[in-house]
Amino acid sequence: MNKLLLSILFILILGILLVAFILEPTNSTKTYWFSVSWVIFLVSANWVASAAIITGVKKYSDGIPGSLIGSLPAINILLFVFSIFSIILLTGYNTNFLSSKIHLVSQIILIVLFSVLIITTAISAKGAGYGMGSAYTKRDFLEICRNLSKRKNDKVLSDELKETINYISYKMIHPAKLDQDNLKEIYENLESTLKDEDDKKLIAILNQIRSL
Repeated sequence: MNKLLLSILFILILGILLVAFILEPTNSTKTYWFSVSWVIFLVSANWVASAAIITGVKKYSDGIPGSLIGSLPAINILLFVFSIFSIILLTGYNTNFLSSKIHLVSQIILIVLFSVLIITTAISAKGAGYGMGSAYTKRDFLEICRNLSKRKNDKVLSDELKETINYISYKMIHPAKLDQDNLKEIYENLESTLKDEDDKKLIAILNQIRSL
């Protein structure tokens, strides 16, 4: 997935450079290529934000409250809007509609405004997770189940583990909303199965997890 995402960024940058070379005016200056570089930066920033949403889905399913991944869609939108306004200002400057001073001041105001909005959005996501901590996350349970899945050869048990892994990843409610004493007991019992070979006990624990 990461290689495919990187290939998209490479194609976008290559396309921008090719268009820039074709449209390069005969009397082009450093300002022209600075403008091209700024467009590439904006495209790359939007790509990073979008890629973070896609690659962050797994992390988001771990049940960690206040994760930055929760605010990424809003940040992505803000970044896209900022990029549009920034490119409009850049176009106005390059077509001599805006003076150099007005362009720079406008860009600075835009950067400051959207930086504050993006940081505020990230803080809001962190604040939403305040007081929602859990002794154990989905990741803790998934790590043990995946470890057991590699060690168990019995088909029935393998199917039970696979079903439990899918349940934890996609259906289990946020661990912070569960009874923490019960969650702790189930986790410790699951962890103990790494040392013993009591498959019946393991199946019973897996059923408990799927009932959470």
